[in-house]
Amino acid sequence: MKFNPADDVLKIDIPAVTKAQIVEHFTMSFEPIINGAELIMAWEDREARLPIQF
Repeated sequence: MKFNPADDVLKIDIPAVTKAQIVEHFTMSFEPIINGAELIMAWEDREARLPIQF
């Protein structure tokens, strides 16, 4: 089986920011926001946030 970009269902670009706090392991968490949640992905000194509305 080979990767085929045509099979992608969704592709998005999420900016990652540099944080002062270091995260030892890749971590995913959710924080509530109005009408949804925000998926927070953190690793080393980087963090990316993806708002999800429902």
